[in-house]
Amino acid sequence: MKEFIVPKRLNKNAHIIDIVKTQKYLEFAYSLVEKLAAKGVSFIFVGTKRQAKKTVKEAAERTNSLYVSERW
Repeated sequence: MKEFIVPKRLNKNAHIIDIVKTQKYLEFAYSLVEKLAAKGVSFIFVGTKRQAKKTVKEAAERTNSLYVSERW
């Protein structure tokens, strides 16, 4: 994550994310997932925070994938 955050000396100790770098890598990740999905590769969605549980479950069910939304 460090490479995506603007250095502290420039932002008064706030974490400011570099959206240009973030966009570049999100686009790369999207294209990779898209190619793998086209080949029939399986995915597993993981998100155990309370705020993410519903979204993780819905995304997994929508794509017929596995998911983990509870800690064990």
